[in-house]
Amino acid sequence: MRRLGIILVILTSVLSLKAQNISPYLIGTNAWQPTWHSGSKLTELWGDLQSAGFQLVRIGGNGAQTDSDYTKERVASLVAEIQAIGAVPIVQVPRHFDATKTTTLITHINGTKGLHVKYWAIGNEPNLDNDWSDPIPISQVAAYIKTISKALKAYDPSIKVIGPDPAWYDNNYINPLFVNAGTNNVSGKDENGNYYLDVLCWHKYGIASGSEFDGDISQAIGVITQINKNRPAENKMSWAIGEFNSHYDNSKATNDQKVWSFNAGQMFAEVYDQGMRKGALTICPWSIYESGGNRGNGDLSLFDNVSGQLKGRSSYYHTLMLGQNMKSKYLTNTDNNGNVTVISMGDSTGLAVMILNKSDSKSYEYSLGLNGNYGTEKELKIKVTAGLSKEFTGTIGKNTTKMLVFDVEGKLIKRYTYNETDANNMSAPTIELFTGSAGETGMLEFTSPIKNSRKEQADTIEVNVNAVHNSGIASVALYLNKTLIGTDSASPFQWKSIAKLANLPLGIHELEAVAITTAGDSIISSVEFSVMAPSVLPQVSFTSPVNGAVFDEGVNLTVTGVQATHPAGVANVKLYLNNVLVRQENLAPFDWGLAGQNDTKLLNLKAGTYTLKAVATATTGEIAETSIQIVVKAKTGFLNLENDKGEIHIYPIPVIDHLTFNNIGEYNNIEIINQAGVLMATISNGNAESRIIEMAQFSRGMYLVRLVNPTSNIAFKVLKE
Repeated sequence: MRRLGIILVILTSVLSLKAQNISPYLIGTNAWQPTWHSGSKLTELWGDLQSAGFQLVRIGGNGAQTDSDYTKERVASLVAEIQAIGAVPIVQVPRHFDATKTTTLITHINGTKGLHVKYWAIGNEPNLDNDWSDPIPISQVAAYIKTISKALKAYDPSIKVIGPDPAWYDNNYINPLFVNAGTNNVSGKDENGNYYLDVLCWHKYGIASGSEFDGDISQAIGVITQINKNRPAENKMSWAIGEFNSHYDNSKATNDQKVWSFNAGQMFAEVYDQGMRKGALTICPWSIYESGGNRGNGDLSLFDNVSGQLKGRSSYYHTLMLGQNMKSKYLTNTDNNGNVTVISMGDSTGLAVMILNKSDSKSYEYSLGLNGNYGTEKELKIKVTAGLSKEFTGTIGKNTTKMLVFDVEGKLIKRYTYNETDANNMSAPTIELFTGSAGETGMLEFTSPIKNSRKEQADTIEVNVNAVHNSGIASVALYLNKTLIGTDSASPFQWKSIAKLANLPLGIHELEAVAITTAGDSIISSVEFSVMAPSVLPQVSFTSPVNGAVFDEGVNLTVTGVQATHPAGVANVKLYLNNVLVRQENLAPFDWGLAGQNDTKLLNLKAGTYTLKAVATATTGEIAETSIQIVVKAKTGFLNLENDKGEIHIYPIPVIDHLTFNNIGEYNNIEIINQAGVLMATISNGNAESRIIEMAQFSRGMYLVRLVNPTSNIAFKVLKE
């Protein structure tokens, strides 16, 4: 069982309380791939980023080092697009720029185009330099930081400069640049009296939880605290994360670290938590969209590409739940569980609570006290210094995230629910809306149809709604695509055999339920479902290898050209070896075992019979599968076995027609047993020293051969070809 990790995000009226300010640029990301690159989807995704509440977008990375690609005109255009969605840009200056090129770039963007970019970064990952064996010397890093920063601030002293952006928090760079005295130190001022750097920034990949940033952040805060002792308030340094993700290579990641996993989204929330609590300028995951969203080794996107449709991953939806509810203050908090993390933030507009349950198997009841005290005795208790004499209780399922949004009085007005099933189905969170006191003990959910379920056009949709509140439910009204279907005033709240719910047109439909409590408050919840043409199963078949193919022991198997088709498109194909998942492919060609794919389950196969199964899932949800068998034969030769009387010789291995035994006089019988454990034959030996037995009548596969006498036996495996 993975540990329980719970994050609570609280937004409340805290103007009278001491609280950590949260940066208005905290929720960041990286603009990769840029709009001018083939395969970029930024133009299509800007609206999704705006809806999710992204506050800052970095134009940077290794690609941005190439100014022939990142021309000043292209960068200016990208800056304008970022500003158009209400986000703030960071522009990275290539480290090879001299003062003239730097001045030309900032003059074009901030002067000619009037874009007034405030944040500028210098270079990217000098401790890698695109080659782990060739990091850039410290002296060169210090030199280009000083040259570029001086030119930037000569144009506009009010801008803020970010660096040095190593690939990890690397003290081999940080200490000479910020701690140690000498010519390589860049914490001071240039000849014009401007500070070289304003933000200490670095990257981090290969993490499973936000707590793995603790050491790095503590070191960074220690460094800038010392620097800030000698800086005025308006020039204090801060820190930032320029790039991070659960891993940089999905083939090397654990299941929980794969960027499309549910856990990766919860990890994103934990990293943002670190930034909120500890005063980061911004936290920028890498990246928005790359590698076709195909779940390949280098796909670190926020979105999947499912047959041409871009759908948010867990990382996107966890960011959305935070971003849509960000406020300006972080509050102190405590809980009764060492595996619980609490993020408390707020201002004068309300409060919210995000709870992340990372348990694979257990649900929890919890109580949340908003006045700095624990409330009702529950398995999980949380207290937040929010200044409100309010308590909220509830439950959270396994592998589930809830975002609870309250008004300034501590009344629940909105509840998001997002779980691992939603992540696997590429579904958005379910949202409930409340008025008055309905959220105190109220709940409204559709039990049918299930969210994102698929119906056929001939179906009549049956609707069942579960509505509860401690004061009672007066009525529930049902709407289909904003049109009233009917109102039910008594439980069970259900609509069956309703003409308006029959023969619906093809496409996506929304059902909305509005429950009115006896106190006159309301709860609103909705669910989407699709109406499809009659089901058509995908067609799926193997090309290579073919059924019955034979390979030598130790083979690194390749499975190529799996054919999968469906009129609506194929969402993915999963390959299984003996019912163990090898990997999921989202885009054709559907291949496994090729160079760079790191399909370890197909490597160095031992002798035996294997079943390969391909399972194709259509974009409309239909599933079909096909299977073949292959044989991996042992290396031909002798098998020598030791017993009390010497060596026993068996050959040939593998066998086709006849199997020969020498020195077996002490054994009465020879038994042949198949892989299912069924005794196929017993051959009487009569204590003969040598014997040849027929194997031609047995089908291909692995068999257990056992030599038996009254007091002992000896067994070994033989591959029959």
